[in-house]
Amino acid sequence: MPKAVFAQVGLGFLTTLMFAIAIMYGINDLTAVSTTPLSFPLAEVYAQATGNQGATFGLLFIILISVLICSIGTLMMVGRLYWVLARDNATPFAKTFGKVNERLSCPIPATLLCAVLTTAFGAIQLGSKTAFTDLVGSFIILTTVSYFLAIFPNLLTGRKYMPRGHFYMGKFGFVINSITCLLIVFFIVWFCFPYAFPVDPLSLMNWNSIILVGCVLLTAAWWFIHGVKKYPGPKLAQLYH
Repeated sequence: MPKAVFAQVGLGFLTTLMFAIAIMYGINDLTAVSTTPLSFPLAEVYAQATGNQGATFGLLFIILISVLICSIGTLMMVGRLYWVLARDNATPFAKTFGKVNERLSCPIPATLLCAVLTTAFGAIQLGSKTAFTDLVGSFIILTTVSYFLAIFPNLLTGRKYMPRGHFYMGKFGFVINSITCLLIVFFIVWFCFPYAFPVDPLSLMNWNSIILVGCVLLTAAWWFIHGVKKYPGPKLAQLYH
């Protein structure tokens, strides 16, 4: 699994680098790109590079198809993640969202719930573009915090309760895990700083700190309301047999 992850990161880096180089060569007016009234600056880049509306539309259509395909895969993945949590009795209405349609081999209730929530979050942009941008950007912070919550307790318990994998590094693991936790804390603080100071107008405010604290409070509240007594924890034992 780690080899597959590293291969994916490596291929993603190479393809992104080549795409970025091509984009940079295609820009004729950087100011026009940064100040474009379009909600998708890449459209301005394509327009400058091709000088033709039809070609610009064709290139953007390729992006649209890619986004649609990725959205389907992402929605299916998120639906299954929520189903796993519901199966382990970690979510509200776990019995409903922990079901799987055997004929379709798909957790229909969990997938539909994620689709509704995704649509609702997307509608935030209609009210506040700043709030939507920060909500999307909070993915980096929330994902990084999830890594911290997995690594730090493992450090506190002396790394004794997690099964050793193929990439177990022995005593060096303590050092690497400790540095990882310190870097996570450092970057989370930086990512929560406002974009400018003083914060005026509010469009310059970075709402990631509010989103992070809100998620932590909601998760903690649900843990004390439900998780302490009714959540047995993930079924890790089944993964190693």
